[in-house]
Amino acid sequence: MDRLKLPRSNILGYTMPGFATSSRTLQQAKDLMQAIGCSMEEIDISPGCMKMLQDLHHPFASGEKQYDVTFENVQTGERTSHLFRLANFHQAIVIGTGESGDLRRAFFPHQPVQALVHTECAEGWIGRLAIATRRLACTER
Repeated sequence: MDRLKLPRSNILGYTMPGFATSSRTLQQAKDLMQAIGCSMEEIDISPGCMKMLQDLHHPFASGEKQYDVTFENVQTGERTSHLFRLANFHQAIVIGTGESGDLRRAFFPHQPVQALVHTECAEGWIGRLAIATRRLACTER
């Protein structure tokens, strides 16, 4: 945004905590969004994920501690779905997911890559941060 001479407020920031999101990684995501100067929104994906796990008759939905690839992909899919729908709604593009596992599970090879950038912090994962930017061709310059 800086190179385009557009305000950082044009960046829409979302963090989407799930079943295993710690308070530390959630705070890291919030701190990063604040440092960037973008908007900050939190969307709890747990209810939607639980509904899907119930629909799938996954053991986790019945209280069993089964953390398999299906359990992980349900959360990844929920985040991905939200991000792309938010991007559609705001006429934006998705430029980051903040976690390499999301990239591996959600975008390759199941969906074409659509303007994605992977972001990591030196201190570790930034939490489940996702940033969607408003159209770059806006008139604010």
